[in-house]
Amino acid sequence: RPVRPCNAFLDIKRSSFKKLSTFLAHYSQLGVIRVNDKKGMLKLSEVKRNHPKYIDFTPLPHGETYEGAMELRQREEEASSGRQPPRPITVEELHRPHRSMYGCLFSDDRQAYYSVLECRQALDGYVEKEGLLDPLQPSMVILDPLLCDALYAGDSSVEGPIPT
Repeated sequence: RPVRPCNAFLDIKRSSFKKLSTFLAHYSQLGVIRVNDKKGMLKLSEVKRNHPKYIDFTPLPHGETYEGAMELRQREEEASSGRQPPRPITVEELHRPHRSMYGCLFSDDRQAYYSVLECRQALDGYVEKEGLLDPLQPSMVILDPLLCDALYAGDSSVEGPIPT
């Protein structure tokens, strides 16, 4: 994040270094950075983060930087114009039940979509109401014709007879 003060613009040619190469060479001599020189091209290869000059550096608070001031001005303009900032997009997985499920598990509204939680609650309620839990293995459900149709109807990947 840039840390230049408000209304300050960086121009290396107006600095005492005049060129980026002299700036890099100066801080390389101080030991803050390491620079590789290949065919006249300087390449920054390391920043020594434990150097006292690096450790002593304290950035300006974000509100005092140019970017912070621009963000604040933009928020003020949005507030004064009455516009609300755009809300982030949320994505939710929705399902439309199989036609055999309307009436018994779901309402007759065939245009309605249901969340995963709503589908699970409807299925759990149906299994409990119809007594479809396997008495020997309570984690297993016995498929009745309605559940069988909902699970396997039109599925050509099912091999062999459809379980009942």
